[in-house]
Amino acid sequence: MSYKTKIKIFCILFYICGFPTLATAQIVPDATLPINSTVTPNGNTFTIEGGTEKGTNLFHSFREFSIPTGGTAFFNNINTIQNIFTRVIGGSISNIDGILKANGNANLFILNPNGIIFGHNASLNIGGSFLATTANSINFADGSSFSAINPQTTPLLTISIPTSLQFGQNPGQIVNESVGLEVLPGQTLALVGGDVMIPGGILTASGGRIELGSVGDNSLVSLTMLDQGLTLGYAGVQNFQNIELSQGASVNASGEGGGTIQVVGGEIILTDNSGIISETLGSKDGGTVSIQAVNFIAEGGSDVDTATYGSGRGGNLSVTATESIELSGSNSDDPDDLGGFFAQVKKVEDGQTTLVIGNAGDLTIATGRLILRDGAQVVSNTSSHGSGGRLTVTASESIEVFGTTANGEFPSGLGTQAQPGSSGNAQDLIISTRQLIVRDGGDISASTEGEGSAGNILIQASEQLIIQDRSAISALSVNNRPGGNITIETGRLIAQNGGQVLATTQGSGKAGTLTVNARESIELSGTSIIDGAPSGLFTQSAGGATDSNAGNANNLTVTTRQLRVRDGAAISADTFADGNGGSLNVNASDSIEVTGTSGILSVGVSPLQRPDGRLPSRLTATTEGSGNAGNVTINTGSLTVQDGATVAVDATNKVDNTESTGSAGNLLVNADDIRLDNGIITAETFDGDRGNIDLNASNFILMRNNSNITVTATNNAIGGNIKIDTRALAAGTNSDITANAKNNRAGRVEIIAPEGIFGIQSRREGTPISKPTSDITATSLGGPELDGDVLLNTPNIDPTQGIFQLPDTIASPDKVAQICPNQRRPKEDNTFTRTGRGLPADPGETLTTGAANVGLANAVTPVEQRARTNTPPLTVRPTPRFLAAQGWAVNRKGEIIFTANPTTVSPYNPVISTPNCNVE
Repeated sequence: MSYKTKIKIFCILFYICGFPTLATAQIVPDATLPINSTVTPNGNTFTIEGGTEKGTNLFHSFREFSIPTGGTAFFNNINTIQNIFTRVIGGSISNIDGILKANGNANLFILNPNGIIFGHNASLNIGGSFLATTANSINFADGSSFSAINPQTTPLLTISIPTSLQFGQNPGQIVNESVGLEVLPGQTLALVGGDVMIPGGILTASGGRIELGSVGDNSLVSLTMLDQGLTLGYAGVQNFQNIELSQGASVNASGEGGGTIQVVGGEIILTDNSGIISETLGSKDGGTVSIQAVNFIAEGGSDVDTATYGSGRGGNLSVTATESIELSGSNSDDPDDLGGFFAQVKKVEDGQTTLVIGNAGDLTIATGRLILRDGAQVVSNTSSHGSGGRLTVTASESIEVFGTTANGEFPSGLGTQAQPGSSGNAQDLIISTRQLIVRDGGDISASTEGEGSAGNILIQASEQLIIQDRSAISALSVNNRPGGNITIETGRLIAQNGGQVLATTQGSGKAGTLTVNARESIELSGTSIIDGAPSGLFTQSAGGATDSNAGNANNLTVTTRQLRVRDGAAISADTFADGNGGSLNVNASDSIEVTGTSGILSVGVSPLQRPDGRLPSRLTATTEGSGNAGNVTINTGSLTVQDGATVAVDATNKVDNTESTGSAGNLLVNADDIRLDNGIITAETFDGDRGNIDLNASNFILMRNNSNITVTATNNAIGGNIKIDTRALAAGTNSDITANAKNNRAGRVEIIAPEGIFGIQSRREGTPISKPTSDITATSLGGPELDGDVLLNTPNIDPTQGIFQLPDTIASPDKVAQICPNQRRPKEDNTFTRTGRGLPADPGETLTTGAANVGLANAVTPVEQRARTNTPPLTVRPTPRFLAAQGWAVNRKGEIIFTANPTTVSPYNPVISTPNCNVE
């Protein structure tokens, strides 16, 4: 019990104990009606007769109305009465700790503005519905009212139906401690007042309707009579008060068809494993459970649950809180005590026959902020033949899912599930918010572990999505049915410290697709400190108990402006069995940076660990089994791979180093520029079909510090090809481009670089790593006859062709005329200044400046091949020799022209005109 609840109950008990007449509990009529009520006590039984009848309505009025422990208040009405209206006009609280009884199917209304307490022994023995309220009056369709505040002004009583409850200032509280406050199936049980508290009490309306309402000053609550029961409306209410269920309290409308429950208040609190439940037990469809609050809190394993155990559909569950919803789990390790919101298809066994074929209802949450912690869950699932319901969560500000139960077994989470042994389908999970945070082991999932299909996940986080600390967003299939698709739309996506988004199959069903659209950026970084799992985005075929007949992974598509993958994080489409991997498509309009490695991890954390125990950051499509890897396609402005990071298509078994017969996919990069600084772009095959690399960089490709672009066939595979199309390629410090094979034919390297290839040369064999040279190879260890081709398409001229050494000195300034021929001015008035820079003394030398020094490579033969080809010889036109200018002149347009011979200046017809020279 919360501190607030204890204070409220203490105040009520203090009030009761302060007035002994209330403790003895009497029923005392007044004299305000045309025909007054009479009370005949007989032991603890109080028979109530008289009152004023109007048609099928019966009106009673009392100064005090309380029932002692074990007592009975018996309304001895005739059977034609449909509604009994009872008001309490004195200033006392009604303390009911006994039985309320009426004849026939009459509905019973009790009206006491001061407050009503139902003790532990309170119960109902009536045929109709029951409403207890602390309103001031009940209003009727003809405009009349039955008031507990102004009884003397009561007009002629009406035969009309009631239409609303009018509250005054400071509405009294309603407290229910009873475990037996119950109406007959199909009827309504309603408590409407100021604060409504249920410490350990139980309200039951099997297949009927339960109404809990807590309203503020001067509220008007509408009331609608149904064929069976009644319903309340709060459209005109501006202020609400609080409702609290504690000490295992229960509000239960389960029945042949689950009943309807409406709970409306300001702050609604469930604690101590309390619950609101409506379960369908038979063939009738369930009703809706609706909760409307400003703030909703459920803690200590408390839950709100709709379910079906029969052929009828389970009821919908809707929770709306204008400000916040906070759910927290319990300290128990029992999965039934997790706490949260649940819409379920349950499983009931009758011998070998499963009886449950009804579908679950939908689960809808709308709030400003949603918090799930310590193992609390919001789940729609099926355990039987029926399908689960759709789960829709909308939070205008934020959703935060974090933590697990105390033993770490059950995460906090949002999910749709088809559980083991079920044949029904799970449904979709839709999340819409400004900011979504999943951390500390939290989970968002759509899964199937039965024979049905999984649902899809759609996440719209307009500002950002953060996943961290071994948390996950996942779509999982472990059977022969397809897994769900994951679609994420956000401004920024951040995954760190083992946070993952993954679409996986562990059975023969195909995994779902993973599509991520991040308007601004995606940043993936680090690994989990718990188990070393990398942060990232993944589609996987993981196999099952046996890896035969494993389902295929599906495609992974990423679209953003900037993508950063660092410190061991990854984006990968993988297969670890005989299922095929999916393709990886990455589109980043601005840039992609794949940087670094993880810290040193425990051995065996990942098959992709390097010998030093680190996990490289990577963009990959891999197969570790007999399935084929998918393709990798990258479109970006600038691609940077550095500090040990990798971009790869891979068909080698790094799990147990056994033979992998899967084929590698193809790797295609379209970018403005590609920069590798101790980075790797690779396609590797063990025994399957080759993978190829195609790099298109409209500006340049720069390789340095042991970077590699490689296609490798390590066993009997045929080597793949490398094609590079760029304006210029520069490599340095032992950076290689290789298309090698072990036992079969090597691949081909084709480079188109119209502005040149610098710092790297074609060789049959690469130079030792101890020598800082950069090599282009297409070599087979099976012998030269299995070598591949190296095709280099570069400029057709030697950049040093036609250039000769310039003189180190220029003509003496003394030999240059100092004045115009027709003038005589002092010699010292004119000067000739030699300034500037930009040409080396020798054309074969480079300038020495503060900029980066890039040495000229030896001229590369325009086309070099080691394999026989039919390429015709190139025709090189002779280039004229360049000479240093010896003279200059100015033409009629005022343009300066350099001449090969010295210029003779005539004093009579000068070419140059200055203010100091006369032009005739």
